[in-house]
Amino acid sequence: MGKGEQQTEAEQILYGKLEPRKPTKSTVSDTELIFPDGVRPGIPPKLIEALTALIDSTGFHPSTISKRCGISQSQATQLLDKLEVEGVVSPVYKVLCPESDRTIKSFKNYADIPLDDYIICELCEASSHFITAAYDVRKWYTVNSVR
Repeated sequence: MGKGEQQTEAEQILYGKLEPRKPTKSTVSDTELIFPDGVRPGIPPKLIEALTALIDSTGFHPSTISKRCGISQSQATQLLDKLEVEGVVSPVYKVLCPESDRTIKSFKNYADIPLDDYIICELCEASSHFITAAYDVRKWYTVNSVR
C-alpha cells in the first residue's frame, strides 16, 4: 500500500487495526507470501492463514474467506479480486445446474464458457439439458502459491 492510500475496512480488520464483527483467531505470525518470482510482503496474517488452508482445494467461494477472516462476503470478494490482479489467486468459473445448483463444469477462462449453448447436467434427473446463461456461472478462486 502506497503513501496516502487508505485501508479498506477489510484490510483494517485483517491487519488487526479494527475488530471484526465476529471473533476470529489467527495462528499465523508471518506476513509474507512466497512466490516463484519472489516475496510479496504486506499480506495480512489472517488472510495468509485462510489461503494456506485452501492451497490444495479445487476452488473456493469468497464466502469461505469471509467466514475465516471475519469480514463480509463483498469485502472478501474485493480482496480476492485485488489478489487476482497481483497473481496470488486465479479465478475458476463454475457453471451450475439451475435445478440442483451442482457444478456441471469448471473453466479457467470466462471466454471458454459456452454461453447461450445447450449444456447437459448428467447429475440432475429433473432437467437433462439447459441453455447456459451468465447467471448460471459463479466465480470461485484457487490459490496459486503460498508458503
